[in-house]
Amino acid sequence: MFVLFFVVSVTSGFTQDFLPWTDYERLRNHAEATPKDVEKDPKEIVDYLFKAAKTEREKIEIIYYWMALNITYDIKGYISGNLPNSDGLNVLKTKRAVCEGYAQLFKILCDNAKIESVVISGFAKGHGYTGERQLEANHAWNAVKLGNEWKLVDVTWGSGYVDLENDTLVFKRNLNLGYIFSKPEGFVIEHFPQDAKWQLLDKPISIDEFYSKEMDEKIFHIYRYLR
Repeated sequence: MFVLFFVVSVTSGFTQDFLPWTDYERLRNHAEATPKDVEKDPKEIVDYLFKAAKTEREKIEIIYYWMALNITYDIKGYISGNLPNSDGLNVLKTKRAVCEGYAQLFKILCDNAKIESVVISGFAKGHGYTGERQLEANHAWNAVKLGNEWKLVDVTWGSGYVDLENDTLVFKRNLNLGYIFSKPEGFVIEHFPQDAKWQLLDKPISIDEFYSKEMDEKIFHIYRYLR
């Protein structure tokens, strides 16, 4: 799967606007303090992380935070086309991935936490997007079940962004809360799943609408993040 990676970041200053119900600092600080000796096993990771999580929502959030803080986007693999093994356990071992690997690891951690999740493949408007329609799926993300409701999550784009420095693409780690529990009508501006049900919209949009000028104009608007 060819991958696209988002180039625009949202600063941490928006944290409370995005997740006003969350004790963000407590969860993030706990995730940052994860002992190295538990990071090789998904069950041990979630057992540690959940010591700070008081609700099911916080369990999902702290998994997202830990991944965004610890998994590095494999920009060399992206550039060369020599993509890394996307098996979630391999990602846990190497701490490097592209989108498929992020999505697979997120699912493994959710599985170990007995939280229902799925990996979704589809089309995304990330780094290098020019407005042209892609012929093959180029991105992967997740949906996770919270209570009786599915929520959309993109840990890849939540972990940072790709920028150009001295004519070289580099990964910039920057925890972005715009891609956890994103509202479907905002998420679909940049993410079009191959299976329309994962738009999570009452009236799914078409691929033509996804690639329309009207939709593209919303990409750089804060609207896409608001809940």
